Amino acid sequence: MLYNTLNKFLLILALFLSALCHSQYEKSNKNSSIISRDSILLKSRERLDSIAASYHGIKKDLFLTFSLKSILISRLLKDTSAFAGTYKNMARSYAVNNELKLAVQYIDSSYKYYEVIKDTNNIISALANKGTFYRNAGNLEESLKIYTKTLEIIKDIDSTKINYDHYFFYNNLGIFYKETKKIEKAKFFYQKALAVSRLIKKLPIELSVQLNLATLASQEKKYDLALSYYFDVQEKADSMNVKLVSAISRANIAYAYYNTNRYYKSIQFANEGMVLLNDLNTSNGYRPIYKINFLHTLGVSNMEIGNFKLAEKHLLEGIRISKQFGLQSTFINCNEEMYKLKLKENDSKKALFYFQEYIKARDSMFSIEKLNEINKIDSSKELSDKQKELIDLSIKKTESEQRIRVKYIQYIIFAIILIVILIILMLLYNQRNKAVLAKKNQKILESELHALRSQMDPHFIFNTLNSVQNFILKSNKIEAYNYLIKFSDAMRLILENSKDSFIEIQKELDLIDLYVDLQELRFRNKIRYVKHIDTEVLDNTLKIPAMIIQPIIENAILHGIVNKEEGGIVSLTLKYKEGCIQCLVEDNGIGRQEAMRRKRGRSKKHLSISTMNTAERIKILEKNANKKVTHQIEDLFSKNGVSLGTRVSIILPILKPNDTET
Repeated sequence: MLYNTLNKFLLILALFLSALCHSQYEKSNKNSSIISRDSILLKSRERLDSIAASYHGIKKDLFLTFSLKSILISRLLKDTSAFAGTYKNMARSYAVNNELKLAVQYIDSSYKYYEVIKDTNNIISALANKGTFYRNAGNLEESLKIYTKTLEIIKDIDSTKINYDHYFFYNNLGIFYKETKKIEKAKFFYQKALAVSRLIKKLPIELSVQLNLATLASQEKKYDLALSYYFDVQEKADSMNVKLVSAISRANIAYAYYNTNRYYKSIQFANEGMVLLNDLNTSNGYRPIYKINFLHTLGVSNMEIGNFKLAEKHLLEGIRISKQFGLQSTFINCNEEMYKLKLKENDSKKALFYFQEYIKARDSMFSIEKLNEINKIDSSKELSDKQKELIDLSIKKTESEQRIRVKYIQYIIFAIILIVILIILMLLYNQRNKAVLAKKNQKILESELHALRSQMDPHFIFNTLNSVQNFILKSNKIEAYNYLIKFSDAMRLILENSKDSFIEIQKELDLIDLYVDLQELRFRNKIRYVKHIDTEVLDNTLKIPAMIIQPIIENAILHGIVNKEEGGIVSLTLKYKEGCIQCLVEDNGIGRQEAMRRKRGRSKKHLSISTMNTAERIKILEKNANKKVTHQIEDLFSKNGVSLGTRVSIILPILKPNDTET
């Protein structure tokens, strides 16, 4: 008895392993075509990203155009991280061009998708960029709120996962506190940025942070100390040929010389820095602010030595660029110096104008109300930190008390689960013996149905690709782009449901809608599509055989309506009838006889694949569902024998939630 039982068990195990291997083999064959497609799309995206990068900071429109194409491919690949990154780059481009609303819109999109994939480092990067956008635009309150939110996220980051995004955040938070005259806080966050730069071993950004720390010494009027820092950084940057840092260090040296009344030295270093900045080949998101700093220093130094015309030229250029890129702090500084310059020239009218511009901009950025609000946000943050510490201590105490009880409960649950699993295995073993023969017959029918179903996906895709090719050759770029978007949505629906023989009715209708939209675009409003769907049919729990209705709609359009000069109507009616779905597709096209006459001498492959495939699938569905599945095609004629079109009627079985899919 035991010997026979063991033999049965081994036989079942062998059948299971055989089926599993066969399934994996089929899956690998199916996946090979997807891998091939994905590799082509990946190469295309790499090319688009390379082209977009070459236009970044140079030609905004071309950069955005190629970035949008890259996003389209990333969506087809379902590569969320890639198109979230492209959104972030587009946001930076808009920010540099003083388009804050669009910059915030795109950085919010980037942030949303990074949250979906739980990419914490890039969430930090998106928030840090958003805070910096608001800071440069002069909205310090909103900027601090975003920086504070980012700081809470960084607290929970493992120190081993520190990267460039953390440096970027800490450095920009240091700049924020420097601009709001909170030197100690600025120094604290610059030191954090410096620690990160050393941890990730990036010397260029380490030099940048050292420059920022040196500016704090300058802000405290310790100019000799600041100059020693600046010269140290300049020497290292020159030796490594890091041109941007070399240029910025010269800007800071020039301004320190200006503050110590060494104006000719100031002009010398400012001019050297400008030459280096103009020689840079790579674009940089904040390059405008560097140029304005040089212009400001050249303006004030020339003013002090009496070169008023040259001073005015530099300061006006600084005002223009500040206004263009929405850089509020430099706009304030340049207007203040223009006011002083006009006083020296005894031009009271213009002096008043620039004074008013300076006061208006300064008050909008550094009003008492705004600074109070910033202090309030800062204070509430510090209080919440203390409260959080108390809560953490309380949680740790509770956790330690519960740990012992949890262990005992886990042992009991484990024992219960083990007993339940043993009982289930015994029941499954007994059940399997009875079901083996029935499953064999069902799998044969299922395999035949899947084979026929799989023919329809490439058939649909190839026909639609032909339409895409034809449309692109005949239409303009915008319409072609819209066409491709709809085609990508159709591809996504097909790929998502390619493994299922039955799909939800709404998904089948969505695919048909997309297909009809594509054909309407292609044939220029020659097609009118009408639907009559019973409310009972739209029950989300009901499923019908996939890709049965779409080929019928396709034949009605391509062989009935399109060949009719004035176009026509295709109607789809779905009714719930005695546990089935009654489907009626009717067109007022040229009719089957005329269609066949026109097709003489041309390939009939399109018609035969969809029509024959549908007929074969209906036969198998009838066997598998144990229900009568009807399929009738009727030619419509007037009393005078004139063709009025074609009507296709089909009764489809329904798969309910508790039914097994075949």
